[in-house]
Amino acid sequence: MRKNERQGFENLRRVIKVERKGSRGDKTYEETAYYISSLTESAQVFAKIIRGHWKIENQLHWVKDVIFEEDKTHIPHPKLSQREITERKNQSEHKNKHKERKKAFEKQ
Repeated sequence: MRKNERQGFENLRRVIKVERKGSRGDKTYEETAYYISSLTESAQVFAKIIRGHWKIENQLHWVKDVIFEEDKTHIPHPKLSQREITERKNQSEHKNKHKERKKAFEKQ
């Protein structure tokens, strides 16, 4: 990086390139993602961190898409949209707390 390009990236230590290939249903895909980091970890450590992030991200989106059908929802007004998102998040958290209480009760 040239000196003028490093402004704001003084602590940059790693640039990570992740190539993903796979299939979803009958469609195959290839994608490339780039990450930057101030850490000096190994490629194996970064792979574990990135996989962990996407595991959580995918689980969250599965709930939002399957349970709340968020992909099918169209809310035309931005303020209504934010309220809807907040309400769905609260419902999801309430459901998770209920599951935890139920498990604790069953153990007694």
